Amino acid sequence: MGGTGSRVGTRVGSWGPWVRGMAVAVLVGLGLGLFPMVGSVPSRPARAASSVEDLRRKIEEANGTLADLERQQAEAQRKLRSLRQDEAAIVKRIKILEEQIRVTRVKLAELERQVQEAEEKLAAKQQEIDRATRRLEQREEYVGKRIRAIQENGTVGVLEVLFEANSFADFLTRLDVLAQILRHDLDVMAAVKAERERLVAEKNELEKDRRQLLALKGELEQHQKSLNATVASHRDELARLAQQRQKVEAELAALDRDSRQVEGMLRNLRADLQRR
Repeated sequence: MGGTGSRVGTRVGSWGPWVRGMAVAVLVGLGLGLFPMVGSVPSRPARAASSVEDLRRKIEEANGTLADLERQQAEAQRKLRSLRQDEAAIVKRIKILEEQIRVTRVKLAELERQVQEAEEKLAAKQQEIDRATRRLEQREEYVGKRIRAIQENGTVGVLEVLFEANSFADFLTRLDVLAQILRHDLDVMAAVKAERERLVAEKNELEKDRRQLLALKGELEQHQKSLNATVASHRDELARLAQQRQKVEAELAALDRDSRQVEGMLRNLRADLQRR
């Protein structure tokens, strides 16, 4: 008898909820006597003995079916717990990733501000370089004109200035003034050139800082894209797990209904057996 119940339970578990429901319905119908036995009508004592034996057989089969349903329920409960644990773990990972995305977004905003500030400094430094370049060009043009004038007039003009001196002391004074003028022109040119070179060096440093900021910004943007893709993947996985969980929950509900139905049939069969 027990082998019959095990085979019924195995078939129920493998054929799916619909066949299992049909099997339970047939079993309940047999237990409640909805399907009459086919054959010749036995005598009353024979019918009584057969009826008791049938009841016991049906009770044993129902117990086997109920045990199989309970095993399926236990397995479904295990799957459900596992799915819920997986869902909880993914939700936790998503929260961690979303916090990382938030922090990355804040860092990107700060980097964007720094890049903007660096670009403003670069623009201001370029203006300084342009002004220094114009001053240097003006000074070079001025000194160039003076040198050309000396070349065109020869040394006569300079000598005239020197020989117009009233005394040797005046001569030395005039010579010193001419030397000072020349040194001043050269010093101014050197200073302007040095200033321009300094400004260009500062601009190069600013440009280097700007490139580093842009590179870091690019890395953070790529990291943010990776985080967003991971979150999207986790959400897809979460949706898939939710579908599986809902399917298992529906299966559990069906198993619970079947179990209650078989339990009700068992109560009726046992009560009927006690009356015999």
